[in-house]
Amino acid sequence: MLLALGCTNPGLVPWRSHLALATACAGTPQAPEATARLLAEELAAARAWGSASTVGSVHLRAGLALTGPEALAHLRTAVRVLADSVARGRRVQALAELADALFDDGRPGEGRRALDQAVAAARADTGLPAGRVLEVAARYEELPRANRARLSRAQLRVALLAAEGWSNKAIAQELSVSLRAVELHLTRSYRALGITDRSGLPTALGHDAGRA
Repeated sequence: MLLALGCTNPGLVPWRSHLALATACAGTPQAPEATARLLAEELAAARAWGSASTVGSVHLRAGLALTGPEALAHLRTAVRVLADSVARGRRVQALAELADALFDDGRPGEGRRALDQAVAAARADTGLPAGRVLEVAARYEELPRANRARLSRAQLRVALLAAEGWSNKAIAQELSVSLRAVELHLTRSYRALGITDRSGLPTALGHDAGRA
């Protein structure tokens, strides 16, 4: 109806990106090519229109329709573009979706930062939609409990102290174990938690530095 009335604003008539979402969900052999074509057309139309909220919204829907690095790139772009738009609620959604995608990509530390921004924005303006933010936050709240269950009791004691900022030497003295034992426990903990070093421990275990 809007098209018949001459409305060409892709922000009001986003049929291509919505069709792209449906096409991606269909999972047919032609879906990836059709999804990419529809999103490219929608993005071109949005850029031609020139509204930051419209362009950001298309990037958001592209991030939902696609997977992997391409989806993350669109979600990051959506967050950046929507920061300068009047669509504050859409930016909160983009932050939540980025946090969710980073969680699935095995990067909860980076995702937590995006989620914290979404939560802060939703709290500052109660008129913003918070449903999706709460859903993603629930996933992050469950993560420390699941991660702690992956570690042995000895590994968890060492990892928690490391998460608080203790040095390996201080941990060894506190627990009356060798420095080598501390190093082994941490190495195995990193492997079990899917992180590369001690900087990922606070997020993985839900144990911030300085917290008892």
